[in-house]
Parts: sequence; C-alpha cells; structure tokens
Amino acid sequence: MNRYHDERRLREAFDLIPQLVWCAEPDGRLKFCNSLWLSATGLASDQVKEAGWTSVLHAEDVSGVRQIWQSAQSSGTMAEAEARMRRADGSYRWYLIRAMPQFAGSGRLLNWYGTATDIHDRKLAEESLRETEARWQSVYDSSAIGVAITDMTGRFLWVNPTYERLLAYSQDELREFRFVEVTHEAFRSHSRNLLKECLDGRRRQFQIEKLYRRKDGVPVWVRNNVSVIRDQAGAPRYIMALAEDILFQRLASIVEEQYDFLAIADLEGRPLYVNRSGQKLVGLDSEEELRNTKAAQYFFPEDWVSITKIIRDEILTKGCWSGEIRFRHLKTGKALPLWYQGFRIDDPDTGDARNIAILCRDISARKEAELAAQAAQAEIARANRLTTMGEMAASIAHESDQPLTAIIANGAACMRLLAHEHPDLDEVQAALRSIIDDASRAAEITHGIRNMAKKVDTERSPIDLNEVIDKVLSLTRGEIRAWNVAVRTELDPDLPSVVADRVQLQQVILNLVMNAIEAMASKLDGPRRLEISTRSQQEGRVLVSVKDSGIGIEQGAAQHIFDPFFTTKSSGVGLGLSICRRIIESHGGRLWATPAEPRGAMLQFTLPPR
Repeated sequence: MNRYHDERRLREAFDLIPQLVWCAEPDGRLKFCNSLWLSATGLASDQVKEAGWTSVLHAEDVSGVRQIWQSAQSSGTMAEAEARMRRADGSYRWYLIRAMPQFAGSGRLLNWYGTATDIHDRKLAEESLRETEARWQSVYDSSAIGVAITDMTGRFLWVNPTYERLLAYSQDELREFRFVEVTHEAFRSHSRNLLKECLDGRRRQFQIEKLYRRKDGVPVWVRNNVSVIRDQAGAPRYIMALAEDILFQRLASIVEEQYDFLAIADLEGRPLYVNRSGQKLVGLDSEEELRNTKAAQYFFPEDWVSITKIIRDEILTKGCWSGEIRFRHLKTGKALPLWYQGFRIDDPDTGDARNIAILCRDISARKEAELAAQAAQAEIARANRLTTMGEMAASIAHESDQPLTAIIANGAACMRLLAHEHPDLDEVQAALRSIIDDASRAAEITHGIRNMAKKVDTERSPIDLNEVIDKVLSLTRGEIRAWNVAVRTELDPDLPSVVADRVQLQQVILNLVMNAIEAMASKLDGPRRLEISTRSQQEGRVLVSVKDSGIGIEQGAAQHIFDPFFTTKSSGVGLGLSICRRIIESHGGRLWATPAEPRGAMLQFTLPPR
C-alpha cells in the first residue's frame, strides 16, 4: 500500500514538471511517462508499456543516442543528447534529452530516469545561423576582394583565401603580423593616421590606395576600404579591411594616359585596342571609327607590302621587331614618322601566336630637328670649304694665271703669224690648240672652285674615287708646287665605285691633302712627300690613305683631332677633320688617323661598296 502511494505521489510530482519525463528499465523499456510526454507523443499509457523509450526517436538519431546511453552507463554519469522525437501529429521536433542511471548498492543498474526539453526553435535558429554563416563564409572564400579582420593593435585574426593569395602568406603566417608590417614603408605613416581618425570617431571608415609587400618582396598595389567594428556599447572591437588588387587598373590607366601610340591587333590586322593618345595621333575620333578600321589603313599603300613582310618574317616568326616606319593620318593623309616596336603575344597554354602588341613613338619633332641639324651641318661644311678655298686663293690665282698668260701669249703669236703675207698655218693651228688646252685647264680650275663653293643639296650617285682624287690634286697643284711637295699616287685601277656625294667626298680629300701640306710646310729639314693610295678590301669596301712626312700628331692630341673646335693651328677653327669624319660616317664608312713611319701622319677612311 505504501509502495502504491509512493508511486502515485511520484507520478503526480512528475506531472508537475514542465518537461517530458520518463522512467525506463535497464534495457530501455518504459515503465512510466508523465502526462506531458504522453501528450507530446500522442501515445496512451497502455501503448507505452513495454515499449522502448527510443521508439519515438527519429530513426537517424537512434544510433547516436544509444552510444551516449552506453557511455553514461559505463561511467555512471548523466547522458545528454540532442535528438528528434515524433509528435502526436507525426512531425518531429528537436529535444534535449538527459538520462541518469540509478544503481543498487551492489552496483546493479535499476532504472533510467530521463527528461526531454523542447529545443526545436533554438535548433532552427542555430541551423539558420549556420546556413547564414556558411553563406557568408562562401562569399568571403570566393570573393575577388581580400577580406581581413585584425584586433585593435592591427594583428591579423582572420583572412580569406583571396587575401592570402594577394600577399602570398598563409592565414597562420599572417597571424604573426600586424597590418602595418605588410604595408610598404612609404604608406605606413599615412595608414596609421587614417586609422587613428577612425578610432577617435572622426571617421566612420576610410579608403586608401597603397602598396603592400608580398612574402616574396614584390610590391602589389591595393585599394583598401577599412572600417572599425564596434560592440553594442560603441566600443571598438575589431578592424575590418577589404583589399582589392588594382595593379591591372593602374597599368591600364598608365597605358591609357601614355603619350605614345599603344595598340593590340589580331593576326588578321584588326585593331582590338588603341589608347587615347594613339587614336588622337592617327585622327580617330570615336571607338566606332576604331572598330571600322583595318591595319592597312594606318600605313601608306606603297609601304604596306614591306610592313606585312616585317609582321610575317620578324614579329610572328622571331617575336619582335623595331624600326622607323610611316603612319598615315586617317583624316588628312599626312605622313607621321614613327619609331615602331611590335611584339608577338602568345597563348599561355598552347604557345601559339594570338595577337600583336604595338608601341609607336612619334618622332616628327626628332626628324625635323635632324633635318635642321643636317642643314646647319651642311652650311658649316660649306663654310669650311670656303675657308679652305680662301686659304688656297693665292695658289689658285697663280694656277689660273699660268693658263691665262699662256692664252694671251699664244693669241699674240697667232696675230703675228696671221699678219705675214704667207702665214704658216701649221704654226697657227698649234698656237690655237695651245689656247684651247690652256682655256680648258683654266675652265677646269674655275669649274672645280665653283663646285666646291656653291650651295647644293646632298645628291648621292656612283662615284669614281680615283677621279675625285685627281680633281683635288689639280686644285691643289699650286699649293703643292709652292711648298715643293713631291706627290706619289698609287690608285687601284680596278677600284669599285661607291655611292656618295661628289662634293662632300671632294671636301674630305681636299681637307686631308691641305692638312698634310700644312703639316709639311712648317718642317725645315728633309723632303716633303705626299702619298695618296686607294685599294679594295674584303667585301668590296674601299680604302683611301693620305700619308705625309710632316711633323706628325702629338701624343696628347691624337685622341682629340676629330673633336669639333680642336686645333693645333694658330689660325684654325678646328672643324675640318670633325666635318670629314661626319661626312664619312654618314656614308657608312670610318675615318681614323695613325702615325706614319718614319715620321709624319697617315689618315685613312673606308667606304662601303656600291
């Protein structure tokens, strides 16, 4: 009777508990359940008898609960598990199930006492939170923007994979750094100041473009958006930074604002991209006009064949080419001299050519300056010729005076012979022939002087160097005779012709001959010898040598004699040899000086074959 009352009081007490309560045999069969348990499961008390308490659990949860049950029985501690229980309407709800084993004094298991607390709403909220966190984690992990969380000292707490790739550090490695330590030195102070303004409440956030230093030391441009995360009380807790790699943006900006013509074309010649400066250079006013142009339109028709050959044989075959070309202004047709550089762009996977990158620099101003410099140099060269002719004036006048005097004498002789009653016509003819010869000689001298002195444009044509040397020697015959110079020539009769400007080559040889004569004029002892020779070299090049027996070249002056305005003469201006070297080099040749043996100097120059 007392036992019955005790059980009844126990059941009444269980019914007062605002939880699902049950009691089970050691094997799990239910002995009784409180009214809330029965109400929740929709089972009657007679349906529960002898049934296992796990019979109302979701099939997926039974195994896990039993394992926890067995562990608790072994340790004698309370078992706790979260599981889904079937409701009266057939649905399942989440419950927190706690079960405590009851043992006899001998250690035998007598009963299990358990409770079940409804946690369904909490589980749904947790699940929703987990799903939200998973979605955000997915967003952070797959974001193209680097995301970093730091503590208030700037030490990294968490970064997403993009941030790791951006700096080439792993998340664990970054936890050893503060953000300022991966910031380029030039931006550290400014970053600290902006962050302090945020912490002081003067800013909510800030944006800065700066350089980070990667693990390998390579700087990388980023755009940083930095915010301070605060708690409910407004106290700062964390710093969040969003870092965007803007290297390509900055490169694109540099390319777009570049003064030079920058473009990419496909292999068919269609322009895919031309920067703003390039469009302006060739007269394109819109992207539509760019899309409607082809590569051939940028060049003169007569240049297109050679350009396609360059693209085929140099850029696409060898990878690159550079040189001077002409573009054509698409509106005016004006020629645009450019320094062109073309590069093949290959597919990174296959290595096949994909596109052509083009970099062109407008060299119009340089070309105009070159033309102006050439004109100025030509004028200086002409002045040098006039100076040389002025120095030779006395000998030229003397040289011209001789044929003129002979002409007068022979003319007078003709007059006398013709005055005879029976003139000797053979003598008259001989005198007339002498007049013609002397007149031709005087005309030749005058013609040579006029050609040397007149202002003419550069005109290159095939030249016989031996003939040029003979002409110069005829012009300098008076100087040679005046200074008692012995001239010996060794001119190769099979010398190939060269393509050159006749007047400029006459000027070079005249300067070398006059310098040799002047070098020997100051010598008081020994013979004065001038040797001029020509000969062919390998690959058809021509060598001209002018050797004298004068005072030679002083050791200190040897390396400066071709410098402009350098001279050892008391009355010289030091331009002759400088002009000579420029003329020879402009013809693709070389001019140099060496000591002569046993004394004197030898100046030589080479010219390429025709």
